[in-house]
Amino acid sequence: MFEQYPAPIALLDDELRYRLLNGAAERVLARPGNRLIGRHVGADVSHIDSGTIDRVLRQVRETGEPVLGLPVRGSPPVQSGR
Repeated sequence: MFEQYPAPIALLDDELRYRLLNGAAERVLARPGNRLIGRHVGADVSHIDSGTIDRVLRQVRETGEPVLGLPVRGSPPVQSGR
């Protein structure tokens, strides 16, 4: 079910490192999951504002309150081989 879910899902540890990603998350992040596992959420994803994401994820972790509709600015990842 996790892998087949069409929306991106990434499980993170307490230090905001990737532990598990589904295929949709890999496509959004434009990286294979095995390259991201163990890395910080802001590492190796230059197409997103990792500072904002890091701040908000830490806030959610500390307060337990969800954040919905977070606007994230970025540019599309560069596709290799094109």
